[in-house]
Amino acid sequence: MKRVVITHPQMGVYLGNAMGFGFFSLLDCVGHSQAVSFGSVSAAQEHIKNWANHSDPATFAFVEVDAHEEYVDVISLVQAGVPSSMLEPMIALEQSRVRAMQITGQRFQ
Repeated sequence: MKRVVITHPQMGVYLGNAMGFGFFSLLDCVGHSQAVSFGSVSAAQEHIKNWANHSDPATFAFVEVDAHEEYVDVISLVQAGVPSSMLEPMIALEQSRVRAMQITGQRFQ
């Protein structure tokens, strides 16, 4: 299934929002290594228009990804061509999770 993620050249990949704040990969991942996705470019643009700061959708890029869920993992973002520079904080977070699992002996699922 094709879905769409939102990117911004300075803020990175849009990860989602909580408590009225939008979170982007290059600003603060807040523990997220997956990006929220939308069913279409128009749905993503509408989402942006509803932000409190009235952002202009024209300042963002919309990247089509293969995803079956609302949240998209780093591997899918890489495969979709999202620049690795936008994904570095998300990749670092995943790497630290893997190291923690190896140290504690947890199994991958």
